[in-house]
Amino acid sequence: MATSTQDHTATSQLQPARKSWQEIGAAKRQDIKDKIAPWVAGLDLPTAEAQPNATKVPATVLSKDEVDITENYSAEQLVTSLARGDLTAVQTIKAFSKRAAVAHVLRAKELDEHLEKTGVPVGPLHGLPRFVSWLSNIDSTETESWLVKKLRDAGAIFYVKTNVPTSLMDDPCRHHQWCTNRKLAGASVRYPAGVNGVYGLRTSTGRLPYMGVANSMEGQEANPSTIGPMARNIQDLRFMMRKILAMAPWLEDPKCLPLPWHDDDESTVNARIASTGLTIGVLTTADELGFDGVVKCHPPVSRVLRETVAKLEAAGHHVIPFTPPAHSEGTKLVFECLSADGGYDVHKTLAASGEPAIPQVAISYGTALGERPSKSLNEWWALLQRKYAYQQRYLAYWNSTASSTRTGRPVDAVVLPLGPSASFEREKGFYIGYTALGNMLDVSAAAIPMDKVDKAKDVLSESDRQYVPISDLDRRVWESYNAETFDGTPVAIQVWTRKLEEEKALAIAQEVERIVAPNGAIDATLRVVDPPDPSACSYCAKLSLFGGRDVTVAASFKLL
Repeated sequence: MATSTQDHTATSQLQPARKSWQEIGAAKRQDIKDKIAPWVAGLDLPTAEAQPNATKVPATVLSKDEVDITENYSAEQLVTSLARGDLTAVQTIKAFSKRAAVAHVLRAKELDEHLEKTGVPVGPLHGLPRFVSWLSNIDSTETESWLVKKLRDAGAIFYVKTNVPTSLMDDPCRHHQWCTNRKLAGASVRYPAGVNGVYGLRTSTGRLPYMGVANSMEGQEANPSTIGPMARNIQDLRFMMRKILAMAPWLEDPKCLPLPWHDDDESTVNARIASTGLTIGVLTTADELGFDGVVKCHPPVSRVLRETVAKLEAAGHHVIPFTPPAHSEGTKLVFECLSADGGYDVHKTLAASGEPAIPQVAISYGTALGERPSKSLNEWWALLQRKYAYQQRYLAYWNSTASSTRTGRPVDAVVLPLGPSASFEREKGFYIGYTALGNMLDVSAAAIPMDKVDKAKDVLSESDRQYVPISDLDRRVWESYNAETFDGTPVAIQVWTRKLEEEKALAIAQEVERIVAPNGAIDATLRVVDPPDPSACSYCAKLSLFGGRDVTVAASFKLL
């Protein structure tokens, strides 16, 4: 026994000490900085103070051709030009990689060689640059999700992988390895789309394949994540949905519903637009447009919604107040579902590296396992019954709107704010109920940019100054508004349709955009601020200058 103990001690001494999460994070940050460095070398990048509008920077550092490729083509136009040979895959990926400061061009060379030898593209997405948020760990093909593999097989090139928050449960994508790299931020599909002045589609559960997607709280099916595209225009959202569903993912992913893309559903909406016009509900509480009864919207959000309603009515559409069961009840159910395990999954994952929970996660899940109670099996079943009852009441109310419309049909869609503010400053993302409830209801939801915050127009009115918040949460959000800080930030709205009506959501969103914001996507003002530890993530500021509205994104989140 003594010999065995000595041998074990000697063996232990030969094993390298386990690296701390700080050391692992530092190595990862350095690795990314090293990959980005060649692409930004020699570029004269302005500071955030010198140029707060990040979307204006690429035109000053990229060549004319690079700007043209990354700004003036839709996804479908790129695919057509690549397949014809008007653009090469290498030329295209280099333009996008330089803009994003990330170099992944080997796959592009392979595609060009294939086209040169065979005369045909490798697939329907030949050479199209893509980036994914957390659809899979793309360090190896063995860990890729089904969708990433299929997109790669179709010829898509993955050239950047974006940041996600600890546990996927914090809206500004914050964690210990990388700081939040923008002063004004937003996370998931709809929020980052809105903040950046682009478009996003929240798909209903089962519409797109989820097999192999990296996730937290796996097995939690009460409020599951979904994946959805982001793009510079609605046409590209539709393009990606068609391409993905054409792959028949339901044949391999048992959770994916066998629902191809139905162009007829969009045609029905367009015929209705041309005849009777649409009937649209606008979320209303206590006679205030856009208010969910929990957190009051900031002046620019309220203004944009009022202007949207006025323009829709002037165009001949019928707009009515939409006063459903209390959103406060539904939002509470969302967070009960997501914290039912008392934080076990979150803290188990954190324990793998030894890192502590960030404050935003600790609010819901505690700083350590055991601080928050978990529900028993019977309590969980009872919670699911309460959720189902709420969903039934919400749907019954939606159907009841038929008695208030001039067509005798329930509202075609519901329009509501993306959130109470156009964006939020670091550490001030207090409330996400406007989007989270849509996930619990499992609606199809499109986020579309309508306007920007205008510090000259969006000042506090006299009634705003007299507003008395209804709760501490409402007070914190209301007091976070500053017209000067938010000036130039895009303001987006949501268009909700019923479950699994993605075609309808995009068709109606396109009509809303045509009437309210005919000029398309809004240039975002992305203010990059110095991170708490510049040596740790100074690359964040450089990377953000090349992101945003110039690429199509696939992303997902439980809440947003």
